[in-house]
Amino acid sequence: MFGTKTISVITMLCAAPVLAQTDCPTRDAMERGVRLTFPDGLAEIYRDGGDSLVTVDAPTYRMELGQGTHLLTYEDIIDGVPQESSQTTYDYGMAQTELRVPAPGKRWSVPVKVTDSSGIRDEAQMQAYGDLETVTIGDCTYDMIEVVIAYDREDMYMESLHYLPEFSLTYLAWSGTEGETPSPVIPTDITAIRK
Repeated sequence: MFGTKTISVITMLCAAPVLAQTDCPTRDAMERGVRLTFPDGLAEIYRDGGDSLVTVDAPTYRMELGQGTHLLTYEDIIDGVPQESSQTTYDYGMAQTELRVPAPGKRWSVPVKVTDSSGIRDEAQMQAYGDLETVTIGDCTYDMIEVVIAYDREDMYMESLHYLPEFSLTYLAWSGTEGETPSPVIPTDITAIRK
C-alpha cells in the first residue's frame, strides 16, 4: 500500500511533536532552574527556593515570589552588584506558605505593606484568576491561569501574570495604568538549566 518513503515521512510527522514536547522542562527542572526568554531577549531564571518560594534572577534585577506568584522582595542589580537602595519588600500579613495559590475563577483581596527606601506604605491588591487555558512557549505547551492584579494606587496600575501550575511560577504578561491597552507578551523559549 504505502511505500517505505511514505511511511518514513508519516512516522517523522507524527513523532515530531511528541519528541519536541518530551524535551520541554517539567517541575523537576525547578531545582536547577527554568529559563524563560522573552521577545526582547530578556531572560529570567526561575528556581524553587523551598517553603513555597520561587526566586527569579535576571541580568538587572532579582525577585522572590511567594507561592510563585506574590512578590515578596525586589532589588535592582547593576554590573552584578545588588543595589541596596532599590530593595523593596512586600508584607501580606501572613507566612508565604499561606499565600493564595491561583485557582480558576477565584478572587483574592489582600492588604499589603510595602517597604522601600522611602519608608512604608499600604498598597492593597485585588487579584482575579481566569479560566484554565493553555499557552505555547517555543515548542512547549503548558496549562496557564491568568492572574490580573489591580493595585490600590492613584494611577490604577494593573498587571497580568501568567501562572504555570506545572512549575508554580508566574511571569509578567502585561502591565499598565488606567486608559492603556496593553499587549500581552509571551516568552519565546523555555529551557531547563543543565549545570
